[in-house]
Amino acid sequence: MDPQHLTAPALLFDDDGRAAVVARLAPFVAWLATGDDDEPTRRRHREIVEAFLRFADHDGGSPGTRRQRFVVAHRDRAAPESSRAALSRLTEYDAVVRCTLPLDG
Repeated sequence: MDPQHLTAPALLFDDDGRAAVVARLAPFVAWLATGDDDEPTRRRHREIVEAFLRFADHDGGSPGTRRQRFVVAHRDRAAPESSRAALSRLTEYDAVVRCTLPLDG
């Protein structure tokens, strides 16, 4: 399945977007720490995913191409390969979350 077309759990932002980014990011960071990536890689992934969540809050384009737009828009801050790797980890995390949600709730 193409990760570009997976729908992430809804992002609900308050006026400045900060509280919701933290609420969305914190469990991802905890899950990321259970992986076997080294600390610098985990830190880079967290920074990229945080930037993506902030980008997503302000992006008015199609959700299907949002990740591509993010990679292009942030290529001066992170190599495209690093951004894609971090977003792949977020997709993996979102898939785990979807598998663990109750069916009726």
